[in-house]
Amino acid sequence: MTALVHEFVRSSPAYDGLCFEEQVLLADWLSRTLHVDAVIDFSDRPWNIDGAGPVFGVFRKCNENASWLIVRSGTEWGLASCDDGSVSQASMSLTDVLASIEAAM
Repeated sequence: MTALVHEFVRSSPAYDGLCFEEQVLLADWLSRTLHVDAVIDFSDRPWNIDGAGPVFGVFRKCNENASWLIVRSGTEWGLASCDDGSVSQASMSLTDVLASIEAAM
């Protein structure tokens, strides 16, 4: 299953907001985490906002709604909890964001 997850993330056009290294990082994280069912790219939004960065929804297993939103602004990443409304500092790295999700599960 790990190879399939890696291949899906790397080949998915929905992850255009990630560089190759970030795609590998996300694929590795998805292959290890037990409680996340999917990470979906919400970057293709119907409204047009110049310079809007990618937004990824993180879905726990057996949940229809995203539990977290991973947001990129320039080179910085942030994390918003859909459960309690908390928002992290925007200076996190993608690695830090994924570690924060792991710690919250």
